[in-house]
Amino acid sequence: MSVNKPLIHYETAGRGEKAIVFLHGFGGFGKMWGWQVSDLAPLARLVIPDLPGHGASLWQGEELADMAEEVRAVLERERIAKAFFVSSSFGGLVALEFWEKYPDKVSGLSFVGSLPRFTADAGYPAGLDREKIRKLASQLEGDFASTLDMFFRSLFTRFERESLQYGLIKGLRRQSPLPRREALLAALNILETTDLRAVLAGVDVPVQFIFGDSDYLCPQGLIPPLQALCPEAQFNVGESSGHFLFLTRPDDVNKLFKEFIGP
Repeated sequence: MSVNKPLIHYETAGRGEKAIVFLHGFGGFGKMWGWQVSDLAPLARLVIPDLPGHGASLWQGEELADMAEEVRAVLERERIAKAFFVSSSFGGLVALEFWEKYPDKVSGLSFVGSLPRFTADAGYPAGLDREKIRKLASQLEGDFASTLDMFFRSLFTRFERESLQYGLIKGLRRQSPLPRREALLAALNILETTDLRAVLAGVDVPVQFIFGDSDYLCPQGLIPPLQALCPEAQFNVGESSGHFLFLTRPDDVNKLFKEFIGP
């Protein structure tokens, strides 16, 4: 990636000695962390990027390593030497890639519905397989907006979809333009081919995993293999929850973030 390309779009908030970087997932955008930003801004400096091709960020054919480098450039511009990384779904791969390249810039890693590998493997029952990923990619080539809406909806439980909070979440999504189709197709390829389990095994900063008990992408059966890779990690499971606990149960998840990051 050319060093002359512009930075990804990002916003900042908060104050304090500690810093937190929020990384959204596939099809998302930075403002999806709004409930976290309003609660955590009094405690730390917050950096909230739009990943390439999402929100207000341009798409320039970035690969995973490029995304990590763009996040590094943002931290350099903001003169942040070290930060906690809080990531949702695909954003966790960016966070792990960042840690592998710049471990001295990472204070801790919190993963919400996120994994070092999203495709199933022997002894690793992740919720995706290559056929599902390729089917979604094919569907995105057609009715793009409807396919993205259906996929997003599938990541919530029936209980969550019937809640008042879900109405607020749908309103939040309408605050951003659709992501670029090319960016989503590239992200699906990364989800299919990337395996950062060995990277996770080498992490030497605090690690937190937050799962929904009904998240089909990150089923609870993954906890034992992840514990084997990262024995010191914290694991939290939200009841009656799908993939996006930070949206559906923001107060509960924010409390976990605060406990993890500390005073």
